[in-house]
Amino acid sequence: MKSLSACLVASLLFACHPAGAAEMGLQLEASIWKSGNEVAAPTITGKFDTWISTEIPRLARIEATATPPDAEGYSQTIVRMYLFRDGKMAFAKQMSGRLRLSGTPFFSFLAPQAGVRFMVDPRLAVLR
Repeated sequence: MKSLSACLVASLLFACHPAGAAEMGLQLEASIWKSGNEVAAPTITGKFDTWISTEIPRLARIEATATPPDAEGYSQTIVRMYLFRDGKMAFAKQMSGRLRLSGTPFFSFLAPQAGVRFMVDPRLAVLR
């Protein structure tokens, strides 16, 4: 059943791009909250096996990478979160997992000392 799902995703993508030119990648949908209010909701896209990042100046930065999906449709995904402290971006948390990016996986991290919450949704993307 797992491989059927991966084949179905691949078939649909090929059907949408009959020339077979569709390149798959990683899309990161994020939201950053400060003191209970959403202050940013960036979306970024990039190639597999490369780091992509987005930064909200003087607040936070998110970096992520993922491998191409394996035969079962899973990608090894890593997300790093940084907070602006003492005049510079400082590492706060790294989270990772073997995720099915065609589904709805997410990472969530609360940095209570800063009052900042990260919600990060890695997704499978068709690159143009």
